[in-house]
Amino acid sequence: NRSMFKEGSSDKGGHPYTAFDILVAPGTEVLAFTKGRVSKVGTDKCPGRSIGITSEEQNITVTYMHLDFADHISEGTTVNPGDRIGKVGPPPNGCGVAHLHIDAVNGKTRPA
Repeated sequence: NRSMFKEGSSDKGGHPYTAFDILVAPGTEVLAFTKGRVSKVGTDKCPGRSIGITSEEQNITVTYMHLDFADHISEGTTVNPGDRIGKVGPPPNGCGVAHLHIDAVNGKTRPA
């Protein structure tokens, strides 16, 4: 669903899915974009914390990356839009630049 972010945007930023990087200060709270269940909590390649939230209702998985390691919710948690899920990590968690990476894919599996 490429229209979920802004006016039909299909910005991929070099990824095989719709993705956006949002420059924000470390410690900025990250809120859930959609209702769903936390389907994955792991480490991303930068290496920050990543959180995937799957919405069965919309058949999408939204992944938030480069988060703080100690301040996040756990797998299996049900969230609603606007629920706090974590905080943006320090610059090393974002490959040298503090930011939130957010992407969305159809279904339950996000390509690497």
